Amino acid sequence: MKATLSGETSATPDRIAKTPLAWIVSALTALLFLYLLSYLPMITASGAIQWSIPWVPDLGLTLALYLDGLALLFALIIVGIGAVVALYAGYYFDSSRELNRFYGLLFAFMASMLALVVAGNVFTLFIAWELTSIISFLLISFHGDESEAARAGALRALIITGGGGLALLAGLALMSAAAGTTDLSQILSGSTLQEHPWYTAFTVLIFVGCFSKSAQFPLHFWLPGAMSAPSPASAYLHSATMVKAGIYLLLRLSPALSGTPLWDNGLMIVGLATLLIGALLALRQHDLKGALAYSTVSQLGVLVALIGLPHGAGLEAALIGILAHSLYKATLFLTAGAIDHAAGTRDLRQLGGLASALPGWAVVAALAGLSMAGIPPLLGFVAKEVLLDTLLETPLALIVVVASAALTVTMALIFVWDVFLGKPRAAQHVHEPAWGLLVGPAVLAGGALIAGLGLDWLINPLISPALEHEAHLALWHGFNTPFLLSLTAIALGIGVFAFRHRWRAWSVNLPNASEGYSAAVGAVEKVGDLVLRTQHGRLRHYLFVILGAVTLLQLSAGFSHVTGFELQWDGENDLLRGLLLFLALGTMIGSIFIKRHMMAALVLGVAGYSVGGLFLLEPAPDVALVQFMVETLGTVLIIIMLSKINAPQRKPP
Repeated sequence: MKATLSGETSATPDRIAKTPLAWIVSALTALLFLYLLSYLPMITASGAIQWSIPWVPDLGLTLALYLDGLALLFALIIVGIGAVVALYAGYYFDSSRELNRFYGLLFAFMASMLALVVAGNVFTLFIAWELTSIISFLLISFHGDESEAARAGALRALIITGGGGLALLAGLALMSAAAGTTDLSQILSGSTLQEHPWYTAFTVLIFVGCFSKSAQFPLHFWLPGAMSAPSPASAYLHSATMVKAGIYLLLRLSPALSGTPLWDNGLMIVGLATLLIGALLALRQHDLKGALAYSTVSQLGVLVALIGLPHGAGLEAALIGILAHSLYKATLFLTAGAIDHAAGTRDLRQLGGLASALPGWAVVAALAGLSMAGIPPLLGFVAKEVLLDTLLETPLALIVVVASAALTVTMALIFVWDVFLGKPRAAQHVHEPAWGLLVGPAVLAGGALIAGLGLDWLINPLISPALEHEAHLALWHGFNTPFLLSLTAIALGIGVFAFRHRWRAWSVNLPNASEGYSAAVGAVEKVGDLVLRTQHGRLRHYLFVILGAVTLLQLSAGFSHVTGFELQWDGENDLLRGLLLFLALGTMIGSIFIKRHMMAALVLGVAGYSVGGLFLLEPAPDVALVQFMVETLGTVLIIIMLSKINAPQRKPP
């Protein structure tokens, strides 16, 4: 059941009950935000706070917390955006039952993300990592009982992120074995992992896990497919938290794994490819949330590329980019949710001129869109300036970033101008949502403006503990090269936007990784069908497969230890052993294919007596006597049983 966001909804007891709940839950989450923020002076002074108790010492598992500047920054984003989403959800869901279910999943996910970023042990980090995948599956499929798209999107997300999680587990296990510890602080303090023979293996596996979670090309397609989730879940999971988990892990492991061609070139190539492809695909979407999803993919790509810059040169730009993106993209996703229910559609072709009906939302969307486009004095402008300044020494990357930034400006203009300021649609009926729905997005949009104006006292102290140096961000550096490149991107973006009606009519085939996913899933299903066809109920075939598998295992195990082969012959005894062995094997195989029950029982008995003869020649007379006794009793019992069952009652073997 979809939420009803109209401000004219009657004040039912259900409505009265959930509105105060939303404010209480949001206020408690905000208090947690302030509590975490109180650790900033301590971390600035000491560098990190560690706490650990043994959990499973034999496996190297400890319940360890590691809170440093990086973990604190992500924890503040997780809790801060969570407080806004909790308030928004109270007005978004019309049913208290749906709201309570959403709150349960939301805070379970928040706890998992917090556990992930403050984990001090690589395996407890992995446990939290997998919990985020499972809970995100439940959030994406929140309306799965009504929507096939929700079920398909949730399953696709689970398969991609879950498969990446398996690769990550293997990578973390290898890395821990190479480092000789599972303690994260000790791994980060070591400097020999790059020289280890397993470095390439565990780094590639960690890449796969991080790329799957943070929607990097070619594993990016699951994120747009997850847009069937409720808008509060999309804003929280797919802009601010879950998709940033892979970015966090790359940043966390960067001190221990960076500085090699594999790390630097791998992250740069994948990140830039994702950046450009995501920006292009965003402009081809007609669904508002789908366009925002591909835009998110693009921004995640540039963050990965920044982490790949040598000597940690891109870390400052990555951190300010993470913060700016979380603020404006969460705002835009929440705005898209309000538009969907106010206008009854998310199709950009059916939206226009909403500013007159939704003036407050128009202001919020404008602030978030300007930050996304990198317009001063918003935080997005600062993030883009630092990004361009960081890439001045890498011309190819700079060209890709400027081109993608221009496309991002176009996307921001489409969201703000076409939806709110464009020509109204004739069949469009809009009602204003409840006022409380606007509070959270307004806080985030205002936060992007305040952060841009208050860099010295707000942002610099926040990101400096996560860097090896003190941040010196500024809103204005004069008419330098990054500023001119920023103006170029804005001008190009406006130009592309001006001709949008022409290029939208073009038929362009862009990379579609989802087709590869569908083909892979189809191949797995075909293999599964083929395997199921072997389960036809014929016992004879099952026995043949079992016997063949055991024989191959025995042969492989035996020959794997053979270093030199020398044939020795012990006359008649070895001849007799060989005859008994072949007799045993032959009669066992014969018992499978003989169709007459009585004859099969007798042949199987011969096989048992042959094995007993082998024991007698070893010599092991006691074992041989037991074997003869068991075979005699077993054969007699089978014959008696067959004599009591008439032929029509016996099924063909």
